[in-house]
Amino acid sequence: MILSSRRRMRCPVPDRGPGKKAWKIISNGWKILKKIANSFDGVVNTYAIQAGREIRVITESEKISDEDAVLLSREIARQIEENLTFPGQVKVVVIRETRAVEYTKK
Repeated sequence: MILSSRRRMRCPVPDRGPGKKAWKIISNGWKILKKIANSFDGVVNTYAIQAGREIRVITESEKISDEDAVLLSREIARQIEENLTFPGQVKVVVIRETRAVEYTKK
């Protein structure tokens, strides 16, 4: 009985997000973003986040200096602009990390 009364009231169906076709388009965009960033020397890994609005690029600290990281982010952003059509902006974050680890004797 409850289901039939809901049908009569025409309750809206909750939004279930993009369909399969839209997800394919979105995932292809992520793949292209990652492919562009991974094509540069010294890049270890990339992550497309915030629905492709931001890309984080992990680099090898031995190969990329601080100055090179700035240049790399500009070059990746330029390549994205040339190769992709997208609404809004894409934020390119280059992460260069150095870790120092020391252990106690005990």
